Amino acid sequence: MAKRSSNSKLPLRDGKQIDLALRFLGGAALSPSELKNDKIFRGISPSSHHKTFGRDLAALREEGLELTSSRRGNKTYWQLDPSSLVSDMTDEVDEYSRVVATMARGLLTEPGTSDPGTLGGAIVRSSLSTGAGTGIRAIPDLTCSPEVLSCFEEGLRTRTPVQVDYQAKAESKSATRLFRTYGIFSLAGFTFVVGYRQKEGAGEKAWDLRTYNLSRVKGAALAKDEQTYVIPADFSVDDYKKLPFEIGPEENRQKAYFYIPPSAVKTAPGVTRARNQDETVRRRGGSVIWPCEMCSEEAAAKWAIENGLIPLRPQSLVDTWKAILEEARRK
Repeated sequence: MAKRSSNSKLPLRDGKQIDLALRFLGGAALSPSELKNDKIFRGISPSSHHKTFGRDLAALREEGLELTSSRRGNKTYWQLDPSSLVSDMTDEVDEYSRVVATMARGLLTEPGTSDPGTLGGAIVRSSLSTGAGTGIRAIPDLTCSPEVLSCFEEGLRTRTPVQVDYQAKAESKSATRLFRTYGIFSLAGFTFVVGYRQKEGAGEKAWDLRTYNLSRVKGAALAKDEQTYVIPADFSVDDYKKLPFEIGPEENRQKAYFYIPPSAVKTAPGVTRARNQDETVRRRGGSVIWPCEMCSEEAAAKWAIENGLIPLRPQSLVDTWKAILEEARRK
C-alpha cells in the first residue's frame, strides 16, 4: 500500500484494502473471523488470515481512517470510530460526517479505484456536513471538480463568500458572481449548492437565492476579503433541493401550477413555503396555488400524488396525473 501522497489524497491501490475501506465507510462492523471465506481474502491461507487483516487495518489507519474495536462474545469487531464523525453515522436523518467524506474524496480520482460510483454510494452517510444544522446531503460525483467542491465546502464551513465563475444552461458565456453557500446536496448524479448570489456591482441588498449545479462552475475561489455571513437557524437545505421533476432535458422545461387544499397547506413539502413565494397565490379560504418549473410531467404528477397536491396546469400534466390515478385504481 502506497504512502500518503503530498496532496493528501488516499492512494489505496490495493483492491482488498479499497474494498475494506468501502465497507467501513458504509458503516459496517467487520470481524476477521467472519471474513475468512470472504471473496476479498480469497487465496490467503487461514494461518496468515488474521495477520493480513491486521496489516490492512494498520494501512487504513495510516491513510487517516479512524478505526475502533469491540468484543461481541468471543469475536472482535472493527468499525469506523463514531467519535471521528460529526454525528452518529447510523442515523441517516441527522447530519452526516464531513470528516470521512473529505478523506475518501481522494479515492475518486485514484487510479486504483476500480469503481468510483460504488465509492460515492458507500460514503453517502458521510456527506459534507458542517454541524451547522443545514441538513447537507451530498455525494461527491465525477461531474464536479474536487477543487471546486472543496472551495464551496470551505466557504460553508467558514461562512466565507465564494467568487464563482458560473455558466447557466441558457447563457452563452459564464459570469462571475459572489456566492454565499448555505447548503450542499446531491441529486440525479450531480452535486448542487444552494445559497445567495450577489449581482455583479450590486450592493448588500441585491442578493437573490440560487441553486448552482457544480458541474457548470468554471472556477471558484474563496473571497477572503469579503465579510462573513450568518445562516438563519431555521434554514433547511431540504427546502431548496431541486425536485425530481425539475431535473431533465432543458427543452422539456415548462411552468406547472399545483393546488394545495387548506387542510394540506401546513403539511405540504416545505419547498412549497420556501420557494417561488412571489408567484404563489393564497386564496380566500386558505388554499394555495403554487408554481414550479418542471422537466418531466410523469415525475411531477407522481410527486403531486405522493404529497397530496393537485396539478392545475398545463393540461397535459393534469391528464398524466389522472392517468396515474386511474391506473392505480384498477390495480
